[in-house]
Amino acid sequence: MRKSLYLGIDTSAYTTSLVVLDESKTICFAKKIILHVPEGKRGLRQQEALFQHIKNLPLLMEKAESVLQSGKIAAIGVSTRPRDLEDSYMPVFESGLAFAKAVKSISGARILPLSHQMNHLLAADYFERIAPNPCLAFHLSGGTTEILKVSDWSPEGIQLIGGSKDISFGKLVDRIGVAMGGTFPSGVWLDQLALEGDILSIKNRIHVSDSWWNLSGIETWFQKEMVGSYPPETVAATLFEQIAQALAAMVVKQSSQSGLKTVILAGGVASSRTLEMALRNKLSNQDIDLRFVSGEFSADHALGGAWHAWRKTHESCTSQSN
Repeated sequence: MRKSLYLGIDTSAYTTSLVVLDESKTICFAKKIILHVPEGKRGLRQQEALFQHIKNLPLLMEKAESVLQSGKIAAIGVSTRPRDLEDSYMPVFESGLAFAKAVKSISGARILPLSHQMNHLLAADYFERIAPNPCLAFHLSGGTTEILKVSDWSPEGIQLIGGSKDISFGKLVDRIGVAMGGTFPSGVWLDQLALEGDILSIKNRIHVSDSWWNLSGIETWFQKEMVGSYPPETVAATLFEQIAQALAAMVVKQSSQSGLKTVILAGGVASSRTLEMALRNKLSNQDIDLRFVSGEFSADHALGGAWHAWRKTHESCTSQSN
């Protein structure tokens, strides 16, 4: 009997990703293609991204061919919306869902939809095996900055308790990076610069109201006072320090209020080595268990979808046997 495989598909605003897990939970295949953004632009329109996903998905399936031929796809975890909200929708996810339906028609695999945000959180669960313990999660990506209270890994078990009221931390980083002449997205480039830069001693420019940040102000300040006035390395290091200060204070606050000590940091911004080192240093004397996803899988990736497919399939098997 051929072994069962579990396919994850994620088609986010800037990344096409495919992951395959086997029965033993081993990652057999994990590849992604970053969407092309023309030089000088700060993003893609949805139809532009959708078109690139349609081209990229068959390319990734071809690369996974030898792995897929070694078994049979039992289930497909595919991102179908940004978040688990009724009105949450982005056209880019239609490409992944359509592709999943095509694979299902050939393989007979179950389709198990999930949100892009849940995909990020389940990537953390894959590595850390956090479930079923409640925790806090900071989802820090290009389009989302949210603080979540996680009771269990279901849409109903996740409660939004804070975040950003305007732009995300990811947009803040990208906009400053592009303003300094970097390509979009700029996170990886700025992260490397920051490791070599000096941090300016300035007051924190991120406005906080209760559990919510406003980030447009710090963007304006950096554009006016920092970009072009200091070396790029200094700008990058100071920007990440500002973000780390704001995050550390919020982690302590939310942990204290909720009583939860386990804190997940997921999403592309959380893949920053500079940010992780700064946060671990600032919170080293706190009774808080920080969990960072491995860099490659913290950014947009389909691992959470593949893990979702594996978990749901084996949960079904367990309940049926009982």
